[in-house]
Amino acid sequence: MRWTRSLRVGFLAFVAALTTTGCVKFDEKATIAKDGSGSITLNFVVDVAKLKELKDTFAAFMPAPQAPPAMEDEPAMGEPKKDAPPSPYGKEAMEKLLKQTEGNELKEHSIALADGKETVHMLIAFKSFENLCKTGALISLAVTLVKNEDGSYAMTLDPKAGYGGASGGGGGEMEMLAGMLPMLEPIVGGLEFKAELAVPGTIVETNGTKSEDATKATWTIDWKAISGADKTKPDAATMKVSFKGEGIDIKPFSYKPDVMAMGAKFGLGGSR
Repeated sequence: MRWTRSLRVGFLAFVAALTTTGCVKFDEKATIAKDGSGSITLNFVVDVAKLKELKDTFAAFMPAPQAPPAMEDEPAMGEPKKDAPPSPYGKEAMEKLLKQTEGNELKEHSIALADGKETVHMLIAFKSFENLCKTGALISLAVTLVKNEDGSYAMTLDPKAGYGGASGGGGGEMEMLAGMLPMLEPIVGGLEFKAELAVPGTIVETNGTKSEDATKATWTIDWKAISGADKTKPDAATMKVSFKGEGIDIKPFSYKPDVMAMGAKFGLGGSR
């Protein structure tokens, strides 16, 4: 099989998404105010062994290119730097990430390692949800916010980096990609991704579960949705919500993660 760049990017997008959802129990709760500010709580558990297995599986399909000889004062490719953080979710790493755009603050942070699992908790305050997305702190989440002619807003959140259904947007190459995903099921089949979004108004429509007061929507996404196993629901992993209300003034935006950068971050060979 020939790895063209588009197929490589597509596969990397899914691997990045699975790294943040398939290998963990993931719980996300976000609140957005009328001016676009708000906060987000992230709680997830990473199975370290499964994460390594996923990386190894990826490497078997697309070996990293041979690196040039390392300089005397630099480690060779693949060797961790002495000052490398123990986790890409470490406090120092996250604070540096959040400083890439204005108005973000890491309010709470903790990491605990026990029984081969890394439990992470973060509370982030933001002045602009768009700016928070641009930092890459939400990993594989692609977000689009549109303001309709009637003044209502429509938000779409895709944990698969904006690639939607497994067979969408890439022709035959993405069909090939879809055929590879079943082999990852033994590693990531226990996926549990839960999300809650509190909006600054009244929910008009959502493909999630709406709260009784119509201010919150919740979603639960499993492996079947992420992998695109149900061909009748190619966007099953995509979260959608429309809302309206007085005094809401949020700038529309569209953000899609750089999957190659994500791959590099998690050691998946995505930087080349």
